[in-house]
Amino acid sequence: MAEMVEWVDGFGRVSGVVSRERAVREGWLHRVAVTVCRDGRGRVLVLRRAGHLARYPGRHEVGVGGAVRVGESYEEAAARELAEELGVRAPVRLLGAFVNRVGLSPH
Repeated sequence: MAEMVEWVDGFGRVSGVVSRERAVREGWLHRVAVTVCRDGRGRVLVLRRAGHLARYPGRHEVGVGGAVRVGESYEEAAARELAEELGVRAPVRLLGAFVNRVGLSPH
């Protein structure tokens, strides 16, 4: 079954529910949660993206994240992505939100 996301306008208002695949393909705005992981000394975790990914394969990044599912908060999505991608269960807190219209968010 397809992963469903809320298609939003530039102010974060929900316009509808669509598959993540369609939102990416059509270039529609949808929510994404990204976490930057730091240790007690302030060092930031740097990850290498998998080589098979469509966007930026093998490149380094500092964010762990993914699409926010329908009805999910940013914090819930961030915690879920940390567990899925790193096997880490940790508290997360929202520091801010912004609109990314240039497609830097990998899919």
